[in-house]
Amino acid sequence: MKRGFLIGYIVLFFAVCAAPGLLLLLGVESPNYEKRALASPPSIWDENGFNAEFPEEFDTYFSENFGLRPLLVTANAALRRTLLSDSSSEKVIVGREGWLFFAETLDDYLGRSALADDDIARLARTLALQQESLRARGTAFVVALAPNKNTIYPEYMPARLLPESRDSNLSALQAAMDAHGVPYADLRAALAAARSECQIYHRLDTHWNNAGALVAYRTILETVSAQLPGFTWDDYAGVTGETEHGWHGDLSVMLLPSLRATDEQIEYPIPENYRAERPIRSPEDIRIETRSDANDTALLIFRDSFCNALIPFLSNAFGRTLYSRAVPYDYGLMEDTDVVVLEIVERNIPELLKYAPLLSAPRRECVNIPEVPGTRVSLGVRQAEGGLVIYGAAEGEGLVTVRLAGPADACFEPFPLLSDEDAAALPERYGNGFTMYLPSGVLPAGEYAVSVVIEKKGETVSSSALAQVTMP
Repeated sequence: MKRGFLIGYIVLFFAVCAAPGLLLLLGVESPNYEKRALASPPSIWDENGFNAEFPEEFDTYFSENFGLRPLLVTANAALRRTLLSDSSSEKVIVGREGWLFFAETLDDYLGRSALADDDIARLARTLALQQESLRARGTAFVVALAPNKNTIYPEYMPARLLPESRDSNLSALQAAMDAHGVPYADLRAALAAARSECQIYHRLDTHWNNAGALVAYRTILETVSAQLPGFTWDDYAGVTGETEHGWHGDLSVMLLPSLRATDEQIEYPIPENYRAERPIRSPEDIRIETRSDANDTALLIFRDSFCNALIPFLSNAFGRTLYSRAVPYDYGLMEDTDVVVLEIVERNIPELLKYAPLLSAPRRECVNIPEVPGTRVSLGVRQAEGGLVIYGAAEGEGLVTVRLAGPADACFEPFPLLSDEDAAALPERYGNGFTMYLPSGVLPAGEYAVSVVIEKKGETVSSSALAQVTMP
């Protein structure tokens, strides 16, 4: 009896172990609940013969596609969550009272990701230059920093995770924008005040719910209205939302893919008074353009996934709205824009350092600065959509201007940012990176010599001509 039981147990054990592989070989597909494409079957042979990467590629393929994967992953995660209050996913933090948090926000929460003062200053200056260029066109500019969920609901984070510092990129950047006079919608203050009235972020998702989105919408448009006299919009003050269950949170799907747990969502009876210029496949689309009969005001918004829930509100409020997830931010996407909003979530604030926007650099007065031999500047030039990008790095305390001498003599202040790709293309890399975009038509056509004026050891000095560029 005992021997038969032992044999049966062994057979069952090996059958369970073999089942995922057998199901994969038999072509039984498991549902993919993740927001990404899973690995495809690798080839043993490639154009060079045996594929040396096959073992590694097959391991990745099997680990992402084995039979019953979502069910087994969910069972493991549920056990760890229930017994240990722990997460089996490196992307998800299991918090208190069933709340889940995105692991990529942990460094912000703990105070480990604070940018250096110089980086915050560069970000604020970059935003101020965008505001200056847009204001010269008569276009309003508003920055909207969406707080991480644990910034608004820190009490639901695990007790074992104690912040090491109260410094945050969100606070530092808002203070720097205040100093530079850059208008921003204070979403953190508005959401912190609104949370006493109702839940404004999902328990099982990274993002705010529709109630939080409505608070953000009102705060953003209040900031916009301060710059656009006469602009009117509906704040939906008299609208009451109803709580419904049926929202599938992204964090829950990452942690418990087969469970398909649902979260609460606040639904508002707000009519959809806009139309899409092209079919919207998903609110995650790189580009979405809408029109309405609300007014003749045009909005261009550079955004991330936190803007998904804002789309119905904003599209109703503006005659034309263009939503763009593309980077670098391209200001040439919409002509005759009345308002530009830059929305980005708190955890991604450092991403703003990676790319300079495609926006004409502000012009500066050219002054005669003597050339100083040995001024160390490295320069590069590349074509961009509708113009040229001049980029480089200079040795000194700060970049002053880039000068172009040719059919016209013009000076510009570049953005104090340099992408990794452009930095890699420079022959030498010095301390201060910069990038400027010159659209076609900003200067008369012809050949220009490019030089750079910098501050070096408290003195303003100029380099000799570093490059020749052709303006079309």
